[in-house]
Amino acid sequence: MKGWMKGVKRYLTSLIEKEIKTRNESKSIYIQWHITSKCSENCKHCYLDKNKVQSFSLEDSIKIIEIIEELSFSYDNNCTIGITGGDPLVNNSIYDIIKICHDKGFQVNIKGNPNLITDEIAKLLVKSGITSYQLSIDGTRSTHDNIRSSGSFDRTIKAINIMTEYGIKVGVKYTVSKTNNNTSSRYLKQLDSYIKCRNCNLVSLCRGCPATGYNNNCLLHDLCCWRADVKSNKENLMKLC
Repeated sequence: MKGWMKGVKRYLTSLIEKEIKTRNESKSIYIQWHITSKCSENCKHCYLDKNKVQSFSLEDSIKIIEIIEELSFSYDNNCTIGITGGDPLVNNSIYDIIKICHDKGFQVNIKGNPNLITDEIAKLLVKSGITSYQLSIDGTRSTHDNIRSSGSFDRTIKAINIMTEYGIKVGVKYTVSKTNNNTSSRYLKQLDSYIKCRNCNLVSLCRGCPATGYNNNCLLHDLCCWRADVKSNKENLMKLC
């Protein structure tokens, strides 16, 4: 086993053991896998270092999957693998990787962007055995496009429509930053109308976190105010979920 692969195994072992200690009765573990740093978007809150373009080969991906399978069996746990990037769809081996994971009994969720989603891509995702696909809506059309790229909002809505048509479960994530820190009732109702009419299965909120490559000007520093705002709009947020 390559040196870096041994490091992957040690890291995953530590991750799984930590998760087992902190959870309740669940026998399910979740592993998020950054399979590539390549991406066609230019999100202001991205945590990737855009100067380093890396991607896992199919050969190395298979070895990682085998490690996950071994650990999943050793700890008697079901496993969900969240494949993200960058945009996972730009990895040339993505459909093979999804299928291998699926054939080993893992649930596979992709966290990506909408730019490559077409009817043909949706068919390939279904054939490969994908469980669900997560996209982002970070505000109204103008706010979202300002954060990600021009036209991204409409491409996201189109991608959601395509994937739900082919039976793919779609989740929507809202990444909170200074640019879109607005959970007012009016805004949430508007977001609700975008999501509910498109049969999305999950809505989640997260905050941008500082990391290499991140535009710190977008960071939401006053978390106390944001939490208070979320609590005051709890009823409206629950309607989204």
